[in-house]
Amino acid sequence: GLTVGAVVAAWVVPALGWRWMYVIAAVPGLLCYLVQRTVPESPRWLADHGRLEEAAAVMTEIEAKVAHATGRPLPPVPEKPAPAPAP
Repeated sequence: GLTVGAVVAAWVVPALGWRWMYVIAAVPGLLCYLVQRTVPESPRWLADHGRLEEAAAVMTEIEAKVAHATGRPLPPVPEKPAPAPAP
């Protein structure tokens, strides 16, 4: 980020002035805010923190988007076999 900022500043400051660097520097912050608002939280993180209802809702939303994108329902989740007893 430091290198990219220096390269951008070397081009922007002589062409547009130093004030434009503040405008350009605000863009990544705005992008981070938009990503935070639009990307759902990880279902695994939600479940690990006891927010099981939210985790289930996020998983349902993801599954619906995948089913819509593929045009067919998702296959059923296979049952895990019971672990073998220790000898």
